[in-house]
Amino acid sequence: MPFFRFFAIVVLIIAVQLPAIAQEGVRVRGGGHLEFGRIVFDWTSPVGYNAEINGRTLTIRFERPLKANFSQAIQTLPGYVSGARLSNDNRMVTVSLKDDFDLRTFKNGASIVVDVVRRKGAARALEANSSIPSLRVRKGQHNNYDRLVFDWTRPVEFKVSRDGIRVTVRFNRPARIDVLALRANLKRGFSNPSASIKGTKLIFSVDVGKGNRLRHFRSGTKVVLDVFRGPQDKTAVVDVRDKVKAAPLVPAASASPRSLDKPIRLLEKRDEKKAQDTRKRRERNKKKVVVTQKANVPQSEKQNQSDALLKPDTAASTPKSSATKDGKETTLQKANLASKNRPEPDETPSDPVTLGFEWNQEVSMATFRRNKHVWIVFGARSPVKTAELQKQSSTLINRIDQIPSGQATILRIQTKDESINVSKVKLDDKNWEFEFSKSPMQPRAPIPFGINIAGSSGPELRMPLQAAGRLIQFQDPDIGDTIQVFAITEPGLGIDSERAYPEFQILASSQGVAIETLNDDLELKKLENAIVFSGPKGLYVSEIVSVPSKMDAAGEGRSTVPFGVVGSQILQPIKWQRGSLDKLTETRQELMAEIVKQRPNQRAKSRIELARYNFSHGLAQETLGILSIVGLTNLEVASSEDYIALKGAALVLAERGPEAQKALSDPKLDGFQDIALWRGAAADLNGDQKAAMNNFGAGDPSLFGYPNSLKPKLLLRRLKVALDAEQIELAKQWRDQIVEEIETYGPTYKARFDNLFGRLYRMELDFDNAVLSFQMAKGSGDQYSTVRAEFNLIDTKLQQETIELEEAIQRFERLRYAWRGDAFERKVLNRLGELYLAESDYRNALNTLKVIVAYFPKHPDAKNAADRMRAVFRRLYLEGEADNISPLKALALYDEFRELTPAGPDSNFIIQKLAERLIDVDLLDKASDVLGHQVKFRLRGEEKAAAGTKLALLRLIARDPQGALGALRDSFYPNVSLEIENDRRRIRAKAEFELGKANDAIALLAGDVSREADLLRSAIYFREKNWAEAGKVYQRLVGDPPLDGISMDDESGRTVLQWAVALKLNKDEDALRQLFELYGPAMRASPLAATFDYIAKPSEGAGFDIGSIQKQIADVDQFQAFMKNYRERLLKSGKSKNEQTGSQSARSDPPTSG
Repeated sequence: MPFFRFFAIVVLIIAVQLPAIAQEGVRVRGGGHLEFGRIVFDWTSPVGYNAEINGRTLTIRFERPLKANFSQAIQTLPGYVSGARLSNDNRMVTVSLKDDFDLRTFKNGASIVVDVVRRKGAARALEANSSIPSLRVRKGQHNNYDRLVFDWTRPVEFKVSRDGIRVTVRFNRPARIDVLALRANLKRGFSNPSASIKGTKLIFSVDVGKGNRLRHFRSGTKVVLDVFRGPQDKTAVVDVRDKVKAAPLVPAASASPRSLDKPIRLLEKRDEKKAQDTRKRRERNKKKVVVTQKANVPQSEKQNQSDALLKPDTAASTPKSSATKDGKETTLQKANLASKNRPEPDETPSDPVTLGFEWNQEVSMATFRRNKHVWIVFGARSPVKTAELQKQSSTLINRIDQIPSGQATILRIQTKDESINVSKVKLDDKNWEFEFSKSPMQPRAPIPFGINIAGSSGPELRMPLQAAGRLIQFQDPDIGDTIQVFAITEPGLGIDSERAYPEFQILASSQGVAIETLNDDLELKKLENAIVFSGPKGLYVSEIVSVPSKMDAAGEGRSTVPFGVVGSQILQPIKWQRGSLDKLTETRQELMAEIVKQRPNQRAKSRIELARYNFSHGLAQETLGILSIVGLTNLEVASSEDYIALKGAALVLAERGPEAQKALSDPKLDGFQDIALWRGAAADLNGDQKAAMNNFGAGDPSLFGYPNSLKPKLLLRRLKVALDAEQIELAKQWRDQIVEEIETYGPTYKARFDNLFGRLYRMELDFDNAVLSFQMAKGSGDQYSTVRAEFNLIDTKLQQETIELEEAIQRFERLRYAWRGDAFERKVLNRLGELYLAESDYRNALNTLKVIVAYFPKHPDAKNAADRMRAVFRRLYLEGEADNISPLKALALYDEFRELTPAGPDSNFIIQKLAERLIDVDLLDKASDVLGHQVKFRLRGEEKAAAGTKLALLRLIARDPQGALGALRDSFYPNVSLEIENDRRRIRAKAEFELGKANDAIALLAGDVSREADLLRSAIYFREKNWAEAGKVYQRLVGDPPLDGISMDDESGRTVLQWAVALKLNKDEDALRQLFELYGPAMRASPLAATFDYIAKPSEGAGFDIGSIQKQIADVDQFQAFMKNYRERLLKSGKSKNEQTGSQSARSDPPTSG
């Protein structure tokens, strides 16, 4: 026996200690940056730690053991870390460093972040080394592969290697890659990127899927890396730089004469009548190569769709055709043209070369440059004699290939260098001519374009265009991706320079539209009056950037700013200012005098001028006052787009968000780039983050044309929206753009920008600068900035764990009264509620959230706060968190927030759990009050009857039989289940008996042979001294005697003892003797053996004393057994709601007699 006890203790000790020594699997991540290397330990729950650097060894100690693999993290930190190992007790990580670094650590949720930071001198030296340029890396998705494009601006050598899932690209030039921004844009195909500079080389690494095939190649100066999805037979890296073959040429001899109306000929017979025209052409253009095409062209497909258009630039979208209608010049060739077009020895190769194509019907066309090739795409199919064409244009063109296509004629032209482009496009009748020379690829008239935020499926790129044309889609054989082209019939309309978006790139063209897509879901469409480019979920267009190219220098007349090209503007605040504020009063008096001079019905124009002046100086209310008069007196002006735009912008300045958003959503304003800016500000006022982000992204360039009276107000909202959307890189770009000019905005705006910059520094994990920025804003004297800076300071210090939770709560409590009535107060209250919950202070947490519901009932935050309150209430009373507080506190909290009780079964469960806890500590009156309120006010039908049954039992336990009968009466429902009906009848019988109505009680139990009824019936007969009937019931309860050698259980033993007492008092000695013989052996092992012998043994019966025996069997009262049975069955909720439901289902049938 001692051995087994010792063994059990050892097992128990081991079981208790096992969780303590178990190792937790922790993911370890790494990331290399220019100034620091980062290691992240992703624990599943918060853990204590400390870290230190001694020499070139980093040591991190955790309070719990861990299990981790460091190999992947080390691979991503080649410039910082050489190795890592785990101690024998699995609690300490030792990292070998490659240099002398400083240490920075912090917690991010349950993750521990450890940075090894280059010392300032080393970081500056690294950054200053050759002024290392930035390298943009783009991510693209295609049907069966994913792509990374490295946008080098000059040729670079590279080498790709693979080790398992880790792919490394080594470039022979250094460059900086924004790894954080790239990681945020990676979705599938690639993960865990890192970049480091080793000497004069850039080393980039990234993870790909196990077994996925790779492909890499050059595209001009760019480097492309593809990973194919799904398992592949070969996992080797495929270098296609030297394997891509040119598209097959279509030789002249391959054209079948029967396929066209007439045979295609490179040159026609000599026509002497046109010799003079040919010589004139040669004087204008010394070198011209012409190919004759006579092809049947199918009609272009037309789409009869209509949609809202951007406001077009009329001059740009409807240029006059440059086609020559003189019939004498429709034939482009002469018999001796080929020989005369050959260059003379003294001619320089910089002279233009013209290619001409003659068609027998009107054919659409597009021409554009992509990397080292110029492309010409015709909207009809016909073979071209490319060999002869290239031979006669060899001074500027190296090669011409025809790309096979079933729907179009596609020519890919490699020029001598990338400065040679199509400088002029001409349509002569149905014939197209292309002049090649050293010039940028630019159209005669650019096609206007912009972002329509309100597209049917989200933001879309829209180009107003009336010209007819054809959509063509084909693959670039070198790169393998898709180019979507819209070829048009109107000559000279194209895109003036490249534009890069996150998901696509618009190529520069002399004619038509060409788009390089990085997402196969995006599609170019032609509507009735516009070209539209979008996808199923719209476009991601919040960050628009210009692509630097050689054509930028020729973009004279274009207004380009850091965030894109300035588009069409309807508001002109700089023009409307009429000087500085020094002459405000004088200027306004002059403008009002002009109004007075006009006749009353002609004053609208002068009033608009005054409103514009007020607006340009940021005077929102004054602007709206004037506009309201115009709106009442001149409905025609009030319905104009100029009036609506001005009113909408003024409403934004006045921070009247809903009215502003309604005014600015007028379709008349679509197409104005600056309206997107104001729409973004209005959406932010209304809390619509997605609309704000998309609109601001489309309108960003307009901000650079605003005066200081308006610009800082819009910039604050623009930067706030970027931060709210966690667009860190975009926010950094704005900070870099405006940091030098902030002082000119005045101290109030400087304080507000300091606060936003602090938020940005915090997102960058630069806590020192974040705290410094917040402290400057807090001490600025501007109350608006002070309270928000204090909020951010508290939150930042909580994140750094430099203040305790209690101090943070105290500071937030003071802050909630410092600024009232708007979104900031709601933000403080929400944060305060979170901290109270973290402290398990449920009462204060719920009261704090209740303030939001009470004071902001119509705001969406009120609904969110109410939902959170209900969630907390559920956690407390449905998920068991209330078990951690005292029953009285749980009851008080329930009473205070009773309205949060959910309806239906959950309500019943909550009340039952609460009543059970109160009963456990004998607070029966409180438990009765809880159930009584539920029965009276919340329940109906059978649920009410079931709860009323429990309430009646509770009052019986509290010795209130009259109250029990009242509970049964008040909760009566006729069509209850048989189980509930039986319970209610038995509890009523017990209450009737307690009130002295034994006969009524027995009558209520008539026909009920269940064990519960017999327990109650036997107790009534015993109390009424009806020993004979009591003995009969005891016999049913006990059942047959156990087999030889089996002892009686305690409950059966007590019933046998009661039976013996009844027989003794009834003086039935024969029955008593028989009882002793049948049950005596089994009772000998019972704790009641001596009492049983005293009562039932014949030799002991002479001195039977009823008084003394009643004391011995006081704990055998069958009433106690009955009440205990019902108390456990009806008032115990069990461990969970589901378990309770299951147990009730198991008891759906009425109990039978034992």
